[in-house]
Amino acid sequence: QPLQPIMTRLPEMLRRLSKPQALGHVELFSGSSLAVLLRHMAPLSEADLTILKDFCQFHAAQLWLHGEGEPQPVDATQSLGYRLEQWDLDLAWRPGDFIQVNAGVNEAMVAQALDWLKPTGDERVLDLFCGLGNFALPLAKSVREVVAVEGVQTMVDRAAANAASNNLHNTKFF
Repeated sequence: QPLQPIMTRLPEMLRRLSKPQALGHVELFSGSSLAVLLRHMAPLSEADLTILKDFCQFHAAQLWLHGEGEPQPVDATQSLGYRLEQWDLDLAWRPGDFIQVNAGVNEAMVAQALDWLKPTGDERVLDLFCGLGNFALPLAKSVREVVAVEGVQTMVDRAAANAASNNLHNTKFF
């Protein structure tokens, strides 16, 4: 329940902002780190930005803002990710990417898929609609090569980056 303290204090913090009516929505993320994404329809004042930063700092959460364009972290060095512990993999993602929201269920699904496939090490595997590499990267640890196809170019790019950051060189993403 890592998000519970944030959810408990969030309404009070939002009421302290100068223009709460200019907010679209709030998304909360829990993975390798906690994050708060705030969709705002008008520019935030410096005072409001300070309130948001202080709130996130108190909760050890990243702050992401979504005005015009793509959501961005307030601290450009921060990123979101999740870990597939059983395969010693860390996968980076961004708000708007499709991910499995329940970490335990996700690990169980990946384990089940690999159990059904029973790779022996010499296979070439095709992963369709690969997303961030959620199945492709664990597979890459057990097969000769994974060819992964995804319809969204930003996801292809992130999957390839995830393979590189996990030192997996037997993957191709399209």
